[in-house]
Amino acid sequence: MNWFLKETDYEFMFMTSASSLINVNQIIKHISGFRRDTPIYAGHLLGDFPEKFVTGAGQLINRKTAEIVVSNFRQYPHRMLNDVALGFLLRKNGVEPIGIPWTWCKSVDEVLELSDENLSSTMHFRCKTSSNPRTDSEIMTALHHRLIALSIAGIGDY
Repeated sequence: MNWFLKETDYEFMFMTSASSLINVNQIIKHISGFRRDTPIYAGHLLGDFPEKFVTGAGQLINRKTAEIVVSNFRQYPHRMLNDVALGFLLRKNGVEPIGIPWTWCKSVDEVLELSDENLSSTMHFRCKTSSNPRTDSEIMTALHHRLIALSIAGIGDY
């Protein structure tokens, strides 16, 4: 986050994992709805109230949030998983998580069953299998093809 603050002039940063497919146009739509004068910490929520946190698979933060994290880095509880720890630090500093729905695709069949509406409105697709070997790339490929087809048909914005 320090690099984000010092080396960029971007207002937002989206941190994700290798098993996620992102619809950048949908992220831009979500960002346009946020106020610029408050810390933003958003994504798919996990945990129980009041200790909800944004999953590490997709965290959207703005500069104000990054500044809070960097200036309070000594409060970061390294004994916790990184997404839980970030949520803890931010909650301790008055920043509550904002829920943004995601879609978790665990197989190519699940991708094929998704509605056009779901596909065209989702910004973050988690593409993670529990099989061994994992077939995340096959899910991503199928999802990418569906999103492109919707875009060509004028239904989606990918």
